[in-house]
Amino acid sequence: HVCLRRWTEAEEKALLPALLRVGLPDRDPQRELHLEWVQLRELTRYVLSQLTEHAPIAAILGFTENLERRFAAHEAELERVYYPAAAPALTVEERRVLQDAAPEP
Repeated sequence: HVCLRRWTEAEEKALLPALLRVGLPDRDPQRELHLEWVQLRELTRYVLSQLTEHAPIAAILGFTENLERRFAAHEAELERVYYPAAAPALTVEERRVLQDAAPEP
């Protein structure tokens, strides 16, 4: 959860401004990405709380499957739409922010 927060906060700080500078026809990246980031962070936080509270594994599995689908859709959209659009507009500082917060491989 800590890594996810660090990464999504970096995207908000660096990726989103670049996207707003370039503009995306028929898209509202601020609204779309903010909603996705909030959903991913909240669902991740909830799964973590369920693990901490030793909830039944069946309940946890359902939430983790939902989280996996949301992550897959979010990452696909980032790779297909958002990162290619933002790449030419990212400043050196924005690139550094993203690189510093990137999850470990």
